[in-house]
Amino acid sequence: MSRKSSNLKKRGLLCLMLTAVFVLCTNVTMTQAAAPIGEVKFQDCILDEDGLDCEEKITITVPVSYGLSQTMDAVTSTAAAAGEPQALLEETRRIEITKSVPVLNYPLTYFHTVSYYPQEQVLKEPNTTGPCFICIDSPDSNCPTCGWTYIDGKKVEHSQGFCVHDIIDSACSWWRGKELYGQHPNDSPFSTAHCVKMGDVYFHGYEIGKFIKSYEIDIVMKKGGDSINFKLSPAAPLVVSTDPDFLVKAQLVGDLDEYKGAMELDNYILYIPAAPDTHPMVQDYQNNMLLVPREEASKDGGELDKVGVSFYKFRTQAGNWSVSEAGDGLHNQLFHKHNSDLQELVLNPKAELTYLVHGKRDFKGSMGFETGMDKILQHKITGINNSLVSLTMDAFETKVIQTQSVGVINEAFVETFTSLSNEGTMNVKIENFGDFPTDYIVTVTDCSMTILHAIPAQARSLNPENTVDLKFDIYTHDNLDATHECLCTLTSPTGQEYDSVWVVFDSKKHKSQFSWDLQEKNTGSEGEGGLSFLGDSTCDKKVDFRDFADLARCWLVGVE
Repeated sequence: MSRKSSNLKKRGLLCLMLTAVFVLCTNVTMTQAAAPIGEVKFQDCILDEDGLDCEEKITITVPVSYGLSQTMDAVTSTAAAAGEPQALLEETRRIEITKSVPVLNYPLTYFHTVSYYPQEQVLKEPNTTGPCFICIDSPDSNCPTCGWTYIDGKKVEHSQGFCVHDIIDSACSWWRGKELYGQHPNDSPFSTAHCVKMGDVYFHGYEIGKFIKSYEIDIVMKKGGDSINFKLSPAAPLVVSTDPDFLVKAQLVGDLDEYKGAMELDNYILYIPAAPDTHPMVQDYQNNMLLVPREEASKDGGELDKVGVSFYKFRTQAGNWSVSEAGDGLHNQLFHKHNSDLQELVLNPKAELTYLVHGKRDFKGSMGFETGMDKILQHKITGINNSLVSLTMDAFETKVIQTQSVGVINEAFVETFTSLSNEGTMNVKIENFGDFPTDYIVTVTDCSMTILHAIPAQARSLNPENTVDLKFDIYTHDNLDATHECLCTLTSPTGQEYDSVWVVFDSKKHKSQFSWDLQEKNTGSEGEGGLSFLGDSTCDKKVDFRDFADLARCWLVGVE
């Protein structure tokens, strides 16, 4: 007997036939019927503006997620006379529904423009004529020692910096800039000019609003050689067709789940390299954008040691020259934040970064801009995210058939990763072991208390004998000698469990708080799978889930 026919005999064909409020399964050897993927009900005729004929209608409500393709057959049978066998099906309409990856669009509102790297320049002016002030910082001067800064041809107020006059250095004295020039003879008084140089790169800062969802639901209906296509979206949730071969009303009802991983960004300022246009950071803006907490930025420049510090605020330090150092008041600027992340990447290319958008775990591989780069921030959601789609069709005796096939977890393991880092990755390979295109959901649950997992579920549609490799973020911040475990489960969208695997891995305890200095590794290991597809106790024990003989043995239990 061929593998295909053997599989059919032993596993049967999983069918969901939804009509009215009944669920029918045919050729199924399981004792527990699967739940319907949607609700089907008949509606009385109501004359309205939809353009549909006034007939009895059937409504199918279907959940659809990115990563899954809902494929159903709508079949119509002729009415049978009393006492006669049920007539054969006359026609079949295939319905295919897919959802694009949801994009969360965060609107941006201009906040301010700041220098990327404001620095203090200290100029020493020897005073060779006695008590005369050589350093000039008068607001009325045409040529102060620091010069003036001009923007768009206009002089910037307070950009002349400040002076410290008649410094007579001694072994016990301190003055701002001494760390640069060192100690000088007591008989050589001088002045110093302290200037802010804003550099040649500027960033625009934007406040970030509440996200707006965007995605498309693509519906294809086929009958014979004909087909029709509809697209639904949050902005256009309703489509009505009056095509005589495809009379249907398609409606996006809404979302079933909150968007996992959606960041609340209203407490952040997004900084985008803006000028000059020819600068490499501006041209490669997507890899140089920074998300900075609002409390670390000063909108009007009125706070020292915050992003956006102003010329005026810098000048207020003139009275503290005897206790301050060059650069005070100019710490924590975009340059410092950017370079702290770059240094982290040198130590660990997979590190979770603090400010760089492209290095944040929630944005990795999913951030982009639409036309007009500084108007919107986008974040893609690739986990389970069900939306409800309602289809209303003219069909007196229509049934909707959904097929399912057995799936297995071929392997599941955690890769070796650096201790106390965010590098941990669980790899899961699943396979459609049946005979029909099927939707699968993989979940990671029941992890040890110290384990964090950023993406708890993913969905994929697979054709027969096809496989797919899925990756889940998984990591721990605790410095413990421990063995950890997580449960990886493979189910259908209806909740039918096909396979489950306990994935076990170890973490080491290290003497150093900064484990990246040691580059010590946590040990990853493969999980053990316990198949319980048929719910029989003989199949609940741990088996090698990659051994086909054991797999087949479990399938045979209770089937023949």
